[in-house]
Amino acid sequence: MIHSLAAVDYMASNHSISAIAVLDLARELALLDILDDESLLGLEKDYDNDIESRVPEDALVNLWRLAADNLAHPEVGLLIGSKVNKDAKGVLANWISQCETLDEAFKVFNDNIVLLNASENWAIERQKEYVKLRFSFSSQYEYPIAAIERSMSALVMWAGELCEGPITIESASFRHTAPEYEDRYHSIFGSNITFSKNENSLLLKASIFDKKIKSANPYLQEIVATRAKKLLPQASAINSNLVTSTRVRELLLTDLVRFHSVESACQEMHLSRTSLYRKLKAEGVTFREILETVQVEKYHQGIERGLVVSDLCDLLGFSDPSTFYKARKRWLKTTTITEE
Repeated sequence: MIHSLAAVDYMASNHSISAIAVLDLARELALLDILDDESLLGLEKDYDNDIESRVPEDALVNLWRLAADNLAHPEVGLLIGSKVNKDAKGVLANWISQCETLDEAFKVFNDNIVLLNASENWAIERQKEYVKLRFSFSSQYEYPIAAIERSMSALVMWAGELCEGPITIESASFRHTAPEYEDRYHSIFGSNITFSKNENSLLLKASIFDKKIKSANPYLQEIVATRAKKLLPQASAINSNLVTSTRVRELLLTDLVRFHSVESACQEMHLSRTSLYRKLKAEGVTFREILETVQVEKYHQGIERGLVVSDLCDLLGFSDPSTFYKARKRWLKTTTITEE
């Protein structure tokens, strides 16, 4: 059945994130004298008793805003991201450390990132010899550049730590302008770095993902994975907001022909197919349901304008009339459209 998305209230509720993510960032900021000891103690008192607890997303965003406003360490995102915490307590960090290969570790990380912060999105584009990783935040909040720097540098450094050797980045691009501390990027991302681009991305050789993880332990992986999977429903339920479905609907309304394919929508939103499906599932809707809802709306608009079938096909993104008629027959059974 097609949901009537037009009747849904799209005001997004807060994401929740792992309390560990907040505590880890707070402790790093305290070490840099960006966060005072009293504030850190308050956070530890609130969150440290249950490392698997969830907290509102703005708790993390406010810390990042504090970090971005500091003058002593403008490169704070890179400073934090380049440090690998081998004693990380989070279930996701422990899960990926037991994977067999870097490819498996990244898949586990990306498919289950809701355990940390559902607003972080990594999309993977596999080419013949290379793999491109695109990063973005999908949130009602605007994360500062420092948060982007931290997430991208942390992925590189964690990969190197897991494989016990540095990971070579072929090229890196960033949406923001080059900062004054641009030279700090080179030790993490290599020499081929560009700024003011249309995406945040890393390009790596595909062979890197075949690297073995030295700490891999199938027995421990099964134990941690079982625990993580028990936490996923809770994390997904708390993050059941309508940010993603609203974005998909906006794309389809803007250019239905271009974005009627999942691949095009994922590329525009900097999401992998898995991440998009997971987010929409948490919101109780599918891509096809949103697509057909928009198609039905535009169908009515086209009929009111007196468009013929060929024009309706062009408007609704159908390649031929037969496909259009099949869809129209289905809509007659599931929506309020009537025979014209």
